[in-house]
Amino acid sequence: MTTESIIWLIPLPPVLAFFLIVLFTNKSKWLSHTIALGAASLSWLGSMVVFVRALQVEHLGEHPFTSAINWLPLAGDWFEIGVLVDPLTAVTLFFVAWTILMIFLYSIGYHNFGQPQGDHDRPGLPPQTPRRFPRSALRWPAAASRPPGCWPRWASPRRCCSS
Repeated sequence: MTTESIIWLIPLPPVLAFFLIVLFTNKSKWLSHTIALGAASLSWLGSMVVFVRALQVEHLGEHPFTSAINWLPLAGDWFEIGVLVDPLTAVTLFFVAWTILMIFLYSIGYHNFGQPQGDHDRPGLPPQTPRRFPRSALRWPAAASRPPGCWPRWASPRRCCSS
């Protein structure tokens, strides 16, 4: 398959997954996760193929991957829509595809996928409440004047400081 064809196919799996999930599988959490993760993985794979092929091309900046199709007829001519992959686009494809795949993986774990529901689950709250980090710990002189593990009076109900 040519690189230009793969470039056109990269956005296709997420779009198809969106319609599949919204129209058919939104009741099944497992099937929706599987379809979404599979679509993100296919787009990641296509992006990596384009990125590797872009690395192998000498002088990609002078001769980028281009492809255009006729889209809208004008008076005697066509308005074309197309894609172009130059070095900056190839690097962006790499980072965006990797980031989206990691976001999908994190979101499945964040929503406690596969965990049994119990008394610890409360609607509207994240699965684990993050620990509170006092702002005063970010200020060097204030944090240095207290013994280690001692919080300011306003941040902790347990007061370990003797002042």
